[in-house]
Parts: sequence; structure tokens; C-alpha cells
Amino acid sequence: MSYPDPGSRIDAGRRAGKRDDSGAISEIERDVLKKWVKENACILMVGVENQTQKDGTISLRIMNYNASVYQRLLSHKRPLVPVITFVLYFGLEKPWEKAKSIYELIEVPGALEEFIPDFRAKVIDLGALEDETIESFQSDMKEIAKFIKLSRQGKKEFTFKGKLDHFAMVARLLSTLSSMNVPKEKWEELEEGGQNDMEHVFNYFSEEKTKKILNQGISQGLERGRIETKQTDLEILQWLQAHDRLDLSIQALQCSDIEGFKKRVLEHSI
Repeated sequence: MSYPDPGSRIDAGRRAGKRDDSGAISEIERDVLKKWVKENACILMVGVENQTQKDGTISLRIMNYNASVYQRLLSHKRPLVPVITFVLYFGLEKPWEKAKSIYELIEVPGALEEFIPDFRAKVIDLGALEDETIESFQSDMKEIAKFIKLSRQGKKEFTFKGKLDHFAMVARLLSTLSSMNVPKEKWEELEEGGQNDMEHVFNYFSEEKTKKILNQGISQGLERGRIETKQTDLEILQWLQAHDRLDLSIQALQCSDIEGFKKRVLEHSI
């Protein structure tokens, strides 16, 4: 199955429709709403919603979004055109297993099905896409989807080095998904310096993770009366990272015989 390339922009601020305090339909924020124009006429409207968390009521929300667009077209006496909304799911850990349709939310007796129409949200789980589909993307979404898929597979090393058109925006998204909470100013600084590929994103993630473990180890080490320089500790952590044994960081930082410790790691005795 093929999917349209959703693009790398994660916009906000497009309006759809919601109920105000009076109960009337007013405006609602949706992520992206674009027009497909052919021969100067709109023939289709495509919405994109971005989800980092699974939402079992997504079908109700998307149905409301689409209905409000139709209502707006009618209120402005414009020709009705089809409205499609895709939901992009960015979850790093697990695939989407929540409900996608109204019938999955409520129990509808068979005799009433003809009176209660179903509605199914079109959820695109980026981490579950086939490699061929991901490679067909021509935007930054290709690198985002690769990152999500490899993260779900438990991969710790990322070898692709794709250039990004919107580096700061993509890096900020990935840092949020990874709970790194790197400020956007840092990504903008890297982008201005010409460091605009995925390799720099991963390098910075690795650096931040190492610093976090380092600070934790130093804190515990000082509590035990062990004082070492940050530079020495950083070298130890970098060595562990190179050997894919960061799980031993606290133990290493508390060890007095580092060379002996490294030998045991290489011999796989710990």
C-alpha cells in the first residue's frame, strides 16, 4: 500500500471547527489543512493531524474536523469538495493499537447498523511502514520515519546521514519524542553553523545522554567520597559507549581499578 508523502512541516494553527459555550460550531485548531488545486480550482482538501500519543477517540475528532470543513464551505457558498484527513502517529515505543473507528468504540446492534454509519480515521503509523514506502518519501519525513522504525526495533546505532531541509524543526521533534528536551535554540544554532544532517542529531543525542549519565555517576561517586575530574569520567563513559556497555556506567564510575574493569568488560565477565 502506498501513502502520500506527508512532508516534513509540522504546522499548527489551521482552523476547522468546535463548539463554543453557546453550543454553536465555531473554530478548532487542526495541525495542517491543504488544498489540492487543479486548473485554478480546488478539487480536494487534505488534513494532516500529528499524534505522539495513541488516542482511541481519534475517529470522533477527525469526523468533527471533516464535518466542520464541509460546514465552512457551505456557509461561504463554496462548491463542496472531498475532505480527507490523515493521522500521522509518531510513537517511538509501540505501534498504534487503539481504536480507529466509531464501531470500535461503541457496541452497535446489527439491526441498527444501517441507521448508525461508521467512520474510520486513516492512521498512518510511521514506525510500521514498509522500508520501500519510507524510501519513497522525498521530504524530511523519510528520516523521521526511519528513526521511529529503528527506535522501535531497539536499534542504538543509526548509520543514515540524510540532509534535512528543516533541520531545527525535525531535530526538535525527534528530541521531544526521545524525551531529550533539547531547547530549540540549540538546534537553530547547529543549523546556522551548517550542521544540518541526521548525523548531527544523533551525535548531540549521544552527547546529552552521556552527560546525563556522567552527572548521575559523579553525584553518586561524590556521595561515596570518590573525587575525580569530569574529563576522566567522560573518557570512561565514552569508552563504555564505544563498547555498547553504558549500562555499566554507574559501576564504572565507582570502580577504583578502571583498567581491570575494562579488561573484565572485554572478556565479557561482567
